[in-house]
Amino acid sequence: MLVGVSISHASAAPPVSTVTYNGISLTLVGSQATSDGFARVEIWKLVAPDMGTHDVVVTLSGTPGGATAGVMTFTGVNQSTPLGPFASNDSDSAAASVTVTSAANELVLDTLVVESSTNLNLVPGGGQAERWDLFQAVKNNGGGSTEAGAASVVMAWSWSGADKWAIGGVSIKP
Repeated sequence: MLVGVSISHASAAPPVSTVTYNGISLTLVGSQATSDGFARVEIWKLVAPDMGTHDVVVTLSGTPGGATAGVMTFTGVNQSTPLGPFASNDSDSAAASVTVTSAANELVLDTLVVESSTNLNLVPGGGQAERWDLFQAVKNNGGGSTEAGAASVVMAWSWSGADKWAIGGVSIKP
């Protein structure tokens, strides 16, 4: 299970303190803040989650201006080494990208945050499957997508109007 969280605030975006599923704690894979620290993305993992319908609870270390989250579960994942290295990037533009080290038969997941008080249409790059595109007030547009693995995979998004953004991604190993 992977949980992608996009957080923003009018000043410093509070990091996630815990993520739980059915009372079981997830582990932080990686995070990336925007250059001004007003927004951040985090990806959390849980190997072999319990079957069934259970709540995912994301607890932040402070009060955000806005936060969005996407949750995905996968089958056929390597139980001892489920993920490749976390990759991240940030800038100020109308497009975001990060290059994730991967391989054939793997799957890459990314999470994006854009600091905009407008509900943007986040458009994933070619070959990517959009998994979520969510908006919550106070500069929080969060998105997540997946794409088939290759030696390296560029995860990219675009939208109208330049804003600060942060993106993180990771490859899922079979």
